[in-house]
Amino acid sequence: MDKRDRTRESIITAAEALLLEKGLATTSMEEIALKAGCHRRTLYRYFPLREDLIYEAVINMMEGMNSFQRELFHSLSGTGLERFRLFLEGLSSYMTEHRNMIRFMGEFDFAFADSNPYRPDPEREERFVRTAHVTEELLGGILLIGRSDGSIRTDCPLSVFVPTVTTFLLSAAQRIALRGDLIGREFGISGMDMVKSQIGIYLEYLARREEAL
Repeated sequence: MDKRDRTRESIITAAEALLLEKGLATTSMEEIALKAGCHRRTLYRYFPLREDLIYEAVINMMEGMNSFQRELFHSLSGTGLERFRLFLEGLSSYMTEHRNMIRFMGEFDFAFADSNPYRPDPEREERFVRTAHVTEELLGGILLIGRSDGSIRTDCPLSVFVPTVTTFLLSAAQRIALRGDLIGREFGISGMDMVKSQIGIYLEYLARREEAL
């Protein structure tokens, strides 16, 4: 890695750390440059727009999560249904341990909704989408194993079921992370109890036998 690449990496790493610590609204480019150990004008040479840097920081966060998911995927054994349960439980534990990241992702999704006029350049957008869809790829592979060994039955196309599972699970995790202890005070249960209940619903659906259909 040459000096230019190291500088770029240090800027992204600094941005990620500050965004997780302070949130999206209150993290400035000046603070990021200071933490990265570079001049502000140097930072802007690499990232002319604040939004470009935020996208890179998010990609970096997701790549860390994806490394965990790939390692988890390759450690699984048993039927497809058992692997499905273990994968979602492992992913839920990861999101609980990295609550700041999940909270920030909720902020990011809100700030970069369709109403935001910013659009990343095609190369950055392609990397973002590819990185964001690793969960679906791994979960889809698990479901195919379950269909093959007969432990999973679903009349819903996997192209619909898989993104439904990942979207609702992440959305629930983001709300739980954003509301924190308010969830317990409001409902009298923990956020993790809600996630476990959601996973249980998916397992019950997938485990149906032909005579129950």
